[in-house]
Amino acid sequence: MWDIQHPLAEVSEGDEYPLTWVEVALIDLDDDIQQELDDKLELLDPVDGAVSSDPLTAELGARIRYCVQYRPADDSLEHWVEYVRTGVRVPRVHREMLQAIIIDRADPLQLRVEGAFRALAASQDADRLIDAIGSFGEDIGEATDTLAQGEAVRSALEAMSKNGATFALGVDQKRFVEGVGFVAEDGSISGLLRAIRPTLDIDDAGALPLTSHGSTTPAVLAIVEALAASRMDHRIVIIDDFGDSLDSASTDFMARLLSRSRNQIWLSSRRAEALGAFEPEHLIRLTRHSGALAVHQLAPTNDRRERVSRRYLPPILSGAMSSRTLILVEGPHDLEGYAALDRKRLADDSKVPLSARGAQIVAASTTGGDGGKSRLPILARLGVSLGFEVRVVVDSDKPGEDEDLINELVDVCDLVIVLPMRTAVERALVRGLPAETLRSVLDQLNEEHDLGLDLESVDDGDLEKVLVKALKQKGGLHRLYVPLLPKGEHPPIALDVLNALKAPLPTTTRIDISEP
Repeated sequence: MWDIQHPLAEVSEGDEYPLTWVEVALIDLDDDIQQELDDKLELLDPVDGAVSSDPLTAELGARIRYCVQYRPADDSLEHWVEYVRTGVRVPRVHREMLQAIIIDRADPLQLRVEGAFRALAASQDADRLIDAIGSFGEDIGEATDTLAQGEAVRSALEAMSKNGATFALGVDQKRFVEGVGFVAEDGSISGLLRAIRPTLDIDDAGALPLTSHGSTTPAVLAIVEALAASRMDHRIVIIDDFGDSLDSASTDFMARLLSRSRNQIWLSSRRAEALGAFEPEHLIRLTRHSGALAVHQLAPTNDRRERVSRRYLPPILSGAMSSRTLILVEGPHDLEGYAALDRKRLADDSKVPLSARGAQIVAASTTGGDGGKSRLPILARLGVSLGFEVRVVVDSDKPGEDEDLINELVDVCDLVIVLPMRTAVERALVRGLPAETLRSVLDQLNEEHDLGLDLESVDDGDLEKVLVKALKQKGGLHRLYVPLLPKGEHPPIALDVLNALKAPLPTTTRIDISEP
């Protein structure tokens, strides 16, 4: 019942409830399949699957719809599969021809009928497989008969017959003892195949059940067997939550194997390692943070600047692909500083972190320097095209030089946060804290990281400037500095930035942070 439209529509007595349906457009079909479905094919847009009248870009394909309808008279559901073009129901032979191989959480190496391994084995030699399974059933039957005839088992049955079994069942002792046998599962071949489990011997531990080899091994074998089976008849391969049970290297390798396949691959994943195997325009994001369901996909392009900008997608944006909000900062120091303060607020005051808001901070540059600022518009446009809510934090360390950049970001992003005049992330993490706090923290950094500072000669008024400079030393001390601050004591400018990043979008796109 939960598969149909909810809440149920109000209809007049005798009228039918609205039809619930899911439509799929299939293109790039094998030549043999196209020939078989000749009168069912249409010219379809290769991007959205809609019927197209453009002969230059359209491709031949078939639209298929799964339908389910509620019948209130007998509280039942009717469901069927039909061709959208004609409304004619799809015959079984066509359903089997278009059947996909779905890689889910089922165990690999299963010989039961619905297993991908069974399909792969049958494609090699179906007759020999059937003979082998039949012999297996006979052997199991003989083994269970031998078990039932064992002396210990028969003695136990005789003891049961003497303690009331023969009287209760109305049979004599001999009939009862000889009448007990054993079967695996329900005694059928399919029951036997469900009952057995694969083992694997790949190291000194010997043959162990597949489940004892951890999660990565079964996940790898499930993908490999499905891919091998699909290549026999060029089926579509569908994988949900790809990589959840794989390590990083296996995720990347399996994704590249899948991307090389001639099969169509429909893959959903939360793993960044999976994205690098596919072209950027093959990635699709489904969102609803704007209040409505939306689909986002990069269009194919021959524009050089656009093509170059997409190089940033795998190394920079891929880690945020499953987040709702993309927060862009200039470099790694900004990322480490704000992220450290976000963690500290959770630890000190139990304040909800950015991740709880579905947000991910991403640095435009992974090496620092001025390159990150120039990349902000490029990444912002990519983020918007992929359906992110994009928020950006911009330094103002060079007054007057960044107005054009900020205006460009305002035109693209959902929110642009501008730091006070002559303020980069270091000053945002230091400005507004008491002199005694700055001196205490600076003393710890000086001692632990051998900064070589003579703090006795530094006046209170110069502590801020000295600490800002110190944070840039030793490859950046921002992440190490923030936890040294006393509990509940947070730099006001950086705190205002975090609060703006977590708050609902304001009516204006630009927020200028004030001096404390």
